[in-house]
Amino acid sequence: MPPVGSPIIDTEQKRKAILRTCSYRRRDAERTLIYLDADEKENLFARQQLPFNPLAPAKLGMLDRLPTELLCEVLEQLDLASLAAFRRASRRAREVPTRTPKIARLMAHALPQLAVLLRTGLAGRFTISTLHERLVGHPTCLQCGRMGSYVFLPTLSRCCLPCLRNSAAFAVVTMATVARPAALVDLRPIEVRRCLRGMVLHTLPGTYSLDTYGQRWRPRVLVARVHAREMLRRVLGTSESRAGMFLPGRFGGPWHAHHRYMAAMAFPWYNRARDELEHGVSCIGCGLGALTHDQFLLHFDDCDEAREMWAESEPEVMATILKEARQDTETLEVVRVPEVPAVPELLGFPGFPGLLTRRISMPPG
Repeated sequence: MPPVGSPIIDTEQKRKAILRTCSYRRRDAERTLIYLDADEKENLFARQQLPFNPLAPAKLGMLDRLPTELLCEVLEQLDLASLAAFRRASRRAREVPTRTPKIARLMAHALPQLAVLLRTGLAGRFTISTLHERLVGHPTCLQCGRMGSYVFLPTLSRCCLPCLRNSAAFAVVTMATVARPAALVDLRPIEVRRCLRGMVLHTLPGTYSLDTYGQRWRPRVLVARVHAREMLRRVLGTSESRAGMFLPGRFGGPWHAHHRYMAAMAFPWYNRARDELEHGVSCIGCGLGALTHDQFLLHFDDCDEAREMWAESEPEVMATILKEARQDTETLEVVRVPEVPAVPELLGFPGFPGLLTRRISMPPG
């Protein structure tokens, strides 16, 4: 086994090797919630990587007078729906937000989550600063304090899977459930929807179950129980606890638990200290889940099953790392290529002379 203290293999490489060998990501659980497949994610990122035209004549009006730093602060206070509308105004409006660090980080690491918020109709509830804080803030579950790998979309609260299934804080109700007690004060369903504007989640197609015997019944819209209770308190003129009596508390049984899955999705955590994206891991040895990478490594020291697995795999894994590291070291030589005269032809892409060029041979003398 190669020594860990060698100049090629460092402790960071061993840390990553332990994570790859002894932990896993609960992708099966992610697919029971709102989930975008690989093709949808690829299309999202491909559309965002289309080149900009820096010489576009469109301006931002009075916003062009603001310094770049101040303009970034203004854009960070927009809600997601307003930012999406702003980016559709012109090519320049589409390009400027990408210079904002918070927006750029969200688009790089949480673009599928932003797309889901837009599709479900909840994008107008949360500002860019709030979304960024959820991405980089400490990823603890609102209820139990463990690693919250998922987000309950109506309130943008981090949660773990057990709390999402069982906690009353993450309960949802259908619009019909809210409309029944509202009828006591002659409030029609369309007026109930108006009172809940911006809080209604439009459900998306999906499986929403670990079972394979078929899809569950999917209501068109859902409302968080906390929002429905607050609305009923206002329209009925009663206390919050009394208003909550009109709504179901916990969903008992599998036939309604899947409604909660329709209001949540996986949400990564960007670890700024290590500059890496974490999705939460579980221990292969004992099955303990909802852990950050650092939490898993602390657990690894006390888990006999995981340490035994690593002891069996360590020689082969570290030998592979050493071989790859030596290959990378051998290919780090800088190859100098002689410069060839070229005449840039922009071909409809002004401002990108290095993107598309046509080499034209010049006649002698």
